[in-house]
Amino acid sequence: MGLSQERLAVRPSPDAQDTPPITVTFILRRRNQVPALVEMEHTLPAQRKYLSQEDIVTEYGATHEDILRVMGYAVAAGLKVLECSCRGAFVKVSGNVEALRAAFHVTEDARGFFTFHVSADVSECVRWILGLDDRLITRPSFHYRAPPHTKKTAAPLEMEAALDSMEWAPDPLQPISYTPSEVAKLYQYPPLTGDGQCLGIIALEGSYSDQDMKAYFMALGVEMPRIIKIGEDTPDDSWLPNAEVTQDIQIAAALCPQADIAVYHARGAGFREYFDILQCAIFDSKHRPSVLSVSWSFPEVDGRGPTPEEAEIFDELFRLAALQGITICASSGDYGSVTPVIQQGNPCMTPAANFAATSPYVLGCGGTTLHASQGHILEEVVWNRLHEHTLWSADEEQCDAIHFSMASGGGISKMFPLPNYQRNAQVRPTITRRWNKFTLAETSSYAGRGTPDVAANADMLTGYQIFFDGQPAVGGGTSAAAPMWAALVLLINQGLALNHGPDVRVGWLNPLLYSLCVTKKLKVIRPVTQGSTGGYSASSKTPWNACTGLGTPIGDALAEALGAWPLAGTRKHANTGS
Repeated sequence: MGLSQERLAVRPSPDAQDTPPITVTFILRRRNQVPALVEMEHTLPAQRKYLSQEDIVTEYGATHEDILRVMGYAVAAGLKVLECSCRGAFVKVSGNVEALRAAFHVTEDARGFFTFHVSADVSECVRWILGLDDRLITRPSFHYRAPPHTKKTAAPLEMEAALDSMEWAPDPLQPISYTPSEVAKLYQYPPLTGDGQCLGIIALEGSYSDQDMKAYFMALGVEMPRIIKIGEDTPDDSWLPNAEVTQDIQIAAALCPQADIAVYHARGAGFREYFDILQCAIFDSKHRPSVLSVSWSFPEVDGRGPTPEEAEIFDELFRLAALQGITICASSGDYGSVTPVIQQGNPCMTPAANFAATSPYVLGCGGTTLHASQGHILEEVVWNRLHEHTLWSADEEQCDAIHFSMASGGGISKMFPLPNYQRNAQVRPTITRRWNKFTLAETSSYAGRGTPDVAANADMLTGYQIFFDGQPAVGGGTSAAAPMWAALVLLINQGLALNHGPDVRVGWLNPLLYSLCVTKKLKVIRPVTQGSTGGYSASSKTPWNACTGLGTPIGDALAEALGAWPLAGTRKHANTGS
């Protein structure tokens, strides 16, 4: 078998001195093809039948024979076997550059592109190999600002006073901020706590500070939640990954204070690390998260996003999650309708949706700008700051800063066709024209999976109050929308468990949402009808748009439609208190 793809090979040469070992992952065939879950689309959570981890191994795991064959091949090639899994259907190995080149018969051309092959004795059981190139996942677009009157090492009481001073400003041009709980109340989340549930957070690079967490929850008046660290975290010299992980945890845990928050750490931001940590979370038999929040994405751009083979491997993993009743919420990106790329040495912008939100089995989460007063939403529009030039810097005293403009990510997938549940949502084809060297050129049009599915507050200028690097801060991005939605699904799972039994959970939410909003026309989502992201616009004439999807949540109404609210034995609805 020849697994061949043209990919930039920016790995060290075999002559490099002191080169650390490189880790790669063999993706193996499964016993049976993972189904498309057609029957699950129209079934409410209480009627869904999920598979156990043992069922997954029996039906869809890799065989022991295939694993042993690949392990033997790797050892004979001088590679070290690090891990293998029947459930994940992979074998992870490591070796130096010279050993990897020999093991995979790597050849390069003058452009620095390479092809790789696997010998015939294992070719029938190896589907793909991750880790042989250096594509990095797009870093989450994240910004935070620290109030000027706070000190670098604010004590908890000082932090509480600083948060109290961040009141809503009537001038829409002035930055405002909310606690996660304030946003949840605006979105009418059911008054639950996440008790008995586990929410998983995917953290590729970066880490968080225990001191930041303790100060934050003390200031909120919330008992410190149980945060479980899984895998070896990687505190980053750059503030961005650390801020991202911190924000994800604080938003989710503030809304689900009695849930377990499992943080899955990877040691890198490439496709291999992304696969490794996803399968770790999806097949975590100890903590069994019912929801995963993912704030990292790849644009569907050749050379930066997944190949068709890789997209299918990840999509298969997401189907296996759905079969176990796991909901995956992923950010839709912060570049609006386009992605900055370099083509033929020139910077340009190209229409692109962002993976993994483009998978039909992932809930894509876009962003809004949210203005509220006295507990009521005054206005909510598409998040779009593309017209503004924002100066980003981790430290105002440093000279290294980034000029960046952002908006809610969205668009039409090139990897995945239009799913059944979006067929009545009036998902339009992708952008069909673009400017190229001052000429309006036509691009190919295709009807693919539309993203995002839903949205939540994401604008940094109407952002979330967090605590990072020893001081109060404000963050945002669709990286904040994903944990907001993940927390809502977890609360719904708590309600389902109390009403219908401990094993009942939402699972694959997408088809249920579109059925409720588009087919049944229930008011479980608040449409966002104003704004654009450069290539796409919101409108009251269509139930869905490529800026904010179906809209932002009406939490208690959605919980009620799914059978999670009100709780059995109670009479009062969430709107009137309980």
